[in-house]
Amino acid sequence: MYGENGERAGHPSKNSLPHQPTPARKRDIWPGGEKAAAQQKNAIILFEMDFPNLVPFDSLVGRLVRLPLRLIPNGTCIPVLFGPNRGHRFLKGAGTNGYWLGTVERAHQTLAAKHICPGEVVYDIGANVGLHTLLFSRLVGEGGQVFAFEPSPDTVALLAEHVRINRKKNVTIIQKAVAGRAGEMRFSAHGDSRIRRLDTGGEVTVLSVTLDQMARELPPPACIKMDIEGAEVEALEAAADCFQRYRPKLFLATHGSDVRCCALLSSWGYNIEFFAGPDLLALPM
Repeated sequence: MYGENGERAGHPSKNSLPHQPTPARKRDIWPGGEKAAAQQKNAIILFEMDFPNLVPFDSLVGRLVRLPLRLIPNGTCIPVLFGPNRGHRFLKGAGTNGYWLGTVERAHQTLAAKHICPGEVVYDIGANVGLHTLLFSRLVGEGGQVFAFEPSPDTVALLAEHVRINRKKNVTIIQKAVAGRAGEMRFSAHGDSRIRRLDTGGEVTVLSVTLDQMARELPPPACIKMDIEGAEVEALEAAADCFQRYRPKLFLATHGSDVRCCALLSSWGYNIEFFAGPDLLALPM
């Protein structure tokens, strides 16, 4: 047992012992002391997290970095190696190899990590296979909720599997399209899952809802991510009450409709910042 000052109980204090020389202080492992050590270690961590973005995609080094992933069979569960989604697991074949390297939509992920807070409610509209859904789940934590909207049947199956294998208890999947009206709509489900969209000539019928409707039926959003391949204007036109009443932050892929989207958002009192080509972040004033 030790007393308050560090002496062993029942033994004389240091003041009663003969004078002993002070032991030499151990030299710092890192030049510059503990502060420098922490700074250098943080720099190493940041380099590791951002390494894929430092390597040109089409360079020899870039191809070598991706080569091992190309050899892994589809369906294999692989952890994300870098970036804000680091540690989350995706099924090989559900997306490009950039999913596991952390390079796909990295600017979007970084900005989301800056603006989404613990305890918030997030609507992921056009959730696809869950790249952003999983990140939002991590950012809002146990006290928050994520509602992931995805109408495509086979894409929803992958989204649900990614939510399951990552044990995301705060994610609710809604197999409906967010659109300009509620009801049934035609949907094109061919090709890359990232570009499937509402289409009057589509081969699949899906259920649709409006944002105003969802904000009444679900906990209202503090943040919305919307990437619905050209249906953004119609979806926003049916969301005026949601935006004016609840003032959610918005990450929006405009798909060429940026002028009309910006006009709507400005009329509702939002500041707009473009951060990745035509994609924008809208924040309430």
